[in-house]
Amino acid sequence: MINFRQIVRIAASVPLLWGAVACSDTVFDRTEDPEALPGDRAATIEVPLRLHPEKPKVIGKPLVNDIPSRAEGDNDDEEKPADPEKAAEEALHDIWVFQFDSIGNQLIAPRYYEVVSTEIRKLNIRLAEGEDSHVYVLANTGDPEWAKNKDLSTIEKFVGYEYPFTEENVEMGKDEYLLMEGNVKETIRKETDLLPIDIHLTRMMAKISFKYVTAEAAKGLVVTRVIINNMPEKMRMEETPKEQNYPLGDEFVTRSVTIDKQLASGEVYTFYMPANRRGTNGNTDPGTKNDGAPEKALYVQLFVSSKSNGSNFLYTIYLGANDVNDFNVRRNHNYNITLNINSEHRDNRVLAAPANCFVLAHNDEIMFDPYTRTETGGGWKYTDYVNKKDPKKKITSVSIIWQQANVIGNNSSNDRVWLDKYDRIHVKSGTANGNALIAGYNADHEVVWSWHIWVNNDKPAELAAAVPYYTFEWDSKGIKTDQGRTRKGRSLMTCNLGALSRSRKPSRPADTFGCHYQWGRKDPFPAAWG
Repeated sequence: MINFRQIVRIAASVPLLWGAVACSDTVFDRTEDPEALPGDRAATIEVPLRLHPEKPKVIGKPLVNDIPSRAEGDNDDEEKPADPEKAAEEALHDIWVFQFDSIGNQLIAPRYYEVVSTEIRKLNIRLAEGEDSHVYVLANTGDPEWAKNKDLSTIEKFVGYEYPFTEENVEMGKDEYLLMEGNVKETIRKETDLLPIDIHLTRMMAKISFKYVTAEAAKGLVVTRVIINNMPEKMRMEETPKEQNYPLGDEFVTRSVTIDKQLASGEVYTFYMPANRRGTNGNTDPGTKNDGAPEKALYVQLFVSSKSNGSNFLYTIYLGANDVNDFNVRRNHNYNITLNINSEHRDNRVLAAPANCFVLAHNDEIMFDPYTRTETGGGWKYTDYVNKKDPKKKITSVSIIWQQANVIGNNSSNDRVWLDKYDRIHVKSGTANGNALIAGYNADHEVVWSWHIWVNNDKPAELAAAVPYYTFEWDSKGIKTDQGRTRKGRSLMTCNLGALSRSRKPSRPADTFGCHYQWGRKDPFPAAWG
């Protein structure tokens, strides 16, 4: 579980106008200020603060399938949170205070304070008086030593500092706190006429909440996994101008995070992440929002398995202020997503899950991203072979290498197997059971990668039809064959991979043979062909 105290902060930046006593660059006499610390270049006075967390902006996101979803806003009383989660999101544990002079150099040493008052989160801090200055506040590090090993000696260094964001930072647990920022509104002139300084705080991180709801007509679809893609690995101390993309450029490091629990229909899952603002485009149709998504835009993918045919699909949701053309995930915004899965109908926002072998029925169609592979291991990396940024590994065309009769059909017009302008591969199946091999080629017409297409109208990968495998019990003394096969193992498909039939008594026994594989080769060869 995460420790948000290590990453959360409040940044407040405004010029404060001080009294007539000027502060020079010379070292002052610390004996005049009993609260002086090493690094102070001015005497300090006590200043009262009051901290007010403000409500985030709530944005509802439509779904990825048939019917628009509703936005589920938060209408609770701001002063009386209705649930513990909201109360935790407004909690403050501690603050670091930084003060810089009018030209941006550190004026006093950073100071750490714990927030213990329940009176509107009120506490007293120490600031220098005597000249215009900038005050910044960082909250919820939970670490009195946090600032002592960092070079934050100028405003430029302070606001440019970026916190690391890891997979452990996605969920908020007990006694953990969210990143916020705020601005000092009042002007401080002298100690004798000070009033409490009110700082209104906003969360630095975005909050994402989503659920899916499966209708009766789609009860054969099961969500098996959820992945959050393109989460930035760093977050700035201070927000960049809202009209700019952030992080800057397209070369920033991101991570994908897999939700490690089973989500049921209707269950809400919440996570937090740094801002990822990728801008807007001119799209006008919700059904094609994914087609023109910017590079590195944040999206959520639901891995969905179909019990009816055994196929696996990726339901892809790009976040933003709307479901048409906005790809900005902003800090201090709550994004609510309800995905209503009303049928097994698929559109451009539903991809076939990454695989080497795709199973299709007759007259079926799939679309998949050839650059996305999630599995790892075995000492190989998919990007060593398929990589959009490397001309030798970038796919520029696709075609059929071989096929059994009518498995795909005549592709002379490139309308059965093709690469679209968004670098996705489309495959349409024909009217016969069998196998085919398709390949992606680079600009030099060299094979970059290939995929096995298995067409079988008997739904061989249907999960409900899988055959349980039973074996013998065993222990350290050996295998207990006398008890019979009582230990349930993995379930198996009803036929061999690539088989034309799963019948126990086929008219042609060879139809049940399936494909042949040679050790070290990932692609099959037809069995008993011809």
